[in-house]
Amino acid sequence: MRRKLLPLLLVWASAPLVAQIPNPSFEVWKSETRNLPLPWVTFGQVNKVSGPLGGSAIRLQADAKDDGAPGAALHGIPPENDMIFGGGVPLNARPDSVVGWFRCGLTADDSAVLIVQMRKGGTVICNEMIKFTGNSTWQRRAFKLNYSAAGNADTAVIGIASTNFTEDSIRLASWIEADLLGFSGTAPTVPNHSFENWSDVTKNYPSRWSADDDFSDPNPTVYRSTAAVRGFYALQIRNYITPDRARGGYSNSTRTESASDNDWGPTFPVSRKEDSMFVYAKYLPQGGDSARVEVAMFKNGMQIGYGSTLFPGTNNSWELIKTSIFYWTMDTPDSARIAFAAFDWQGDDAKGNSVLTVDEVSFTRPYGLDARRFEDFGIAMYPNPASKIVRFEIPGGLQNGEFIELRDMSGRLLQQTTRTEMTVAGLPAGTYLVRVIRAEGSARGKLIVQP
Repeated sequence: MRRKLLPLLLVWASAPLVAQIPNPSFEVWKSETRNLPLPWVTFGQVNKVSGPLGGSAIRLQADAKDDGAPGAALHGIPPENDMIFGGGVPLNARPDSVVGWFRCGLTADDSAVLIVQMRKGGTVICNEMIKFTGNSTWQRRAFKLNYSAAGNADTAVIGIASTNFTEDSIRLASWIEADLLGFSGTAPTVPNHSFENWSDVTKNYPSRWSADDDFSDPNPTVYRSTAAVRGFYALQIRNYITPDRARGGYSNSTRTESASDNDWGPTFPVSRKEDSMFVYAKYLPQGGDSARVEVAMFKNGMQIGYGSTLFPGTNNSWELIKTSIFYWTMDTPDSARIAFAAFDWQGDDAKGNSVLTVDEVSFTRPYGLDARRFEDFGIAMYPNPASKIVRFEIPGGLQNGEFIELRDMSGRLLQQTTRTEMTVAGLPAGTYLVRVIRAEGSARGKLIVQP
């Protein structure tokens, strides 16, 4: 961790104050690909293993890197404030048991759980939480389902978790494997019940900003938008409302590259007592939503200042939002945290499918949309004009995930490199656009190529 943060601290120390905010123009994005058993909704560590009768099975375990998310697979939508799940699998039956093959390795103070909920007309008529304890080899097990009302269910929720998520703490060491998971007394109704179908799923998230979306979720709340203020990308945050669940779009600056770092605490260093924060924003509200921008200032881990802006209006074009920062001590802060939400997360749940797009976060008022030039970051490009090789002097060099782009005047990408030199021999004579993409922001310049 120390070696990972040291290059960033050196960059912050050498960059101008506007560059203290990590990835403020949202030009640096990370991607991660996982192999998942769709259409199961999954959480935590999910791996394909050999099943008890041949073929594949699923292994679930909590993930310390993913904010301690329990390993889980679910046909349904997780509950918000109670244990009533949404979504599920369409059904017109009354199964008498849930069956499957299971193998587990659980800590002495933990239990894995198998959840089944049957609904009829929106009312839960069967609600079972079955617990596994200890260690076991592969076993086929069946559990009776108990109903509180007559008639067939029209929806079934089924899920399994590696640790008892209803307890206060998640046990990272516990794991469970499952296969051929379904119901008896009715035809197979659980999609991919044998865990034979796995697909690669790629998730994009902004460097040093949270994106607390499940990999298998088809409707993420954090997107990479190409409708940027002056670069190529902006951060778009969306609410997602269904009859079963209201998911509010939210993103905050993070201490590390973990996209699920949502703890309310300092996430990046600052060196002076800022009085305002600025961000370009576009907001398309629905259902009476209001977007919220927040900034908190800290000293030695204790919060000493705060600013918040709530705006309900419809902005189809970029608007510069100013958030004033107020302090309750005389101290100068040493760190800060920034958050954006497409709804008023302090006062209400998300009400509609509102969309907030933000870009170019700064503690100093921007002078204009084209102000971020090479010289603003101490970057030199030479020779210019050039005919063979162009070299770049960049304070601190290029760190992991940073790069240089060369585009023609139409915006077409011609080259991309992580080195501090670029070959232009063979390019037609003319003017080209060059961008240096760094964690603290992007800078652009023009290069003239001569024969």
